Amino acid sequence: MNMCDATTTHAPTDGGTNEADAEIGNSAESHQAKQSQPQIESRNIGGCSENSSMITNEPREVLELRPKCLLLVDDLIQKLQPHPRAEIHRQQVFEYVKKIIERAVQETSELPEEPLQQPEQLSDLPAPAEVHVCRFGSVPFKTYLPHGDLDVTAFAAHDRWLQRAKEILDLEGKSDSARFAVAHVHSVPPDLQKPAHAEVVKVVKCQVGGIAVDISANALGGMCTLCLLEKADELVGRDHLLKRAMVLVKAWCYFESHILSSQTGLLATYALETLVLCVLNLFHREVRTPLDVLDRFLSYLHAFDWAGSCLTIRGPVPRAAILGDTVPAVEDNGQFLLSDRILQEDAVLQSVLEGQKDETSSSGFQWKCLNICDPLCPRNNLGRSVSRGNAYRILGAFRLGRRSLD
Repeated sequence: MNMCDATTTHAPTDGGTNEADAEIGNSAESHQAKQSQPQIESRNIGGCSENSSMITNEPREVLELRPKCLLLVDDLIQKLQPHPRAEIHRQQVFEYVKKIIERAVQETSELPEEPLQQPEQLSDLPAPAEVHVCRFGSVPFKTYLPHGDLDVTAFAAHDRWLQRAKEILDLEGKSDSARFAVAHVHSVPPDLQKPAHAEVVKVVKCQVGGIAVDISANALGGMCTLCLLEKADELVGRDHLLKRAMVLVKAWCYFESHILSSQTGLLATYALETLVLCVLNLFHREVRTPLDVLDRFLSYLHAFDWAGSCLTIRGPVPRAAILGDTVPAVEDNGQFLLSDRILQEDAVLQSVLEGQKDETSSSGFQWKCLNICDPLCPRNNLGRSVSRGNAYRILGAFRLGRRSLD
């Protein structure tokens, strides 16, 4: 299994209401997890257990309908998962963007100030600038929705190439002979050459071949996140239950409840992935199907004490326990999927989880309306983009979604 979808190459030488406070301040009494019930052995239907309900005292008519629901959910997930044609197209877009990055890196690498006159001086030419171009995020993890963007990062000796890549993409957008149609080229911040705050991530954004592309430099955190999710999916097993559940939950959040979009003050994709990972980490022994994961996702999160606790992949941490700028680790109870024993046995997973904790942040963990601890950096609040009004909207969506499944 490739944990990081990447290639190494040398560049060629060419605001809210009181209702929101009431909703966020839900009592933690309903936060306790449901006790798992003995399950009846049964045949598999559509890759899912026929009696996979976590509660076995459901009415007979409900149990009879459940296999049909599982088949419908499986069919929905298959339709939402990446199609081979979409995979080919995105790979072609990635290769196109990769060549532009390689060219930008080479053109911004240091060259001799004086032109070379003698043949023996050719040995003084710098070697082609090395650049490591990678995809990260939902595309290599294969959990992106049809509208999902493509995240690309490159590891090089400097990040000056970002401005040059933006200029090349602008030129490609005006060219009639470009391989792909390039549009909406811009960057955050607008001027990539000016010094930026340490917490500001420089990104070039554009559309290539109808796909939104985000290009960043040295995004080590994104690569570590991909590694973590791949390892968690391997540990969960069950025909990639984590990935299938991720697709279903994302679809529910985006198409059904409209709560997935960090640009509009809603949930960021990474925050949502962390929430799903939390559910699998806590209840991996009880869930068998993507529908079980969605059910647990909604029941656990709508009852969570968001006003008084921060959510980590190992459960809640009371606000009073966050004394410094970092969310303290939750003690292992022996029931987690990502337990201390697993971490000790898996050197790669341990290094991924530990590698980002030393990253410095000037502000530390910032308490917001929804507090979701980054599993790779406990100083980072993944819910910081959620406004107070949108927090009420998100929790209301969790509540209504849970009622719909009941």
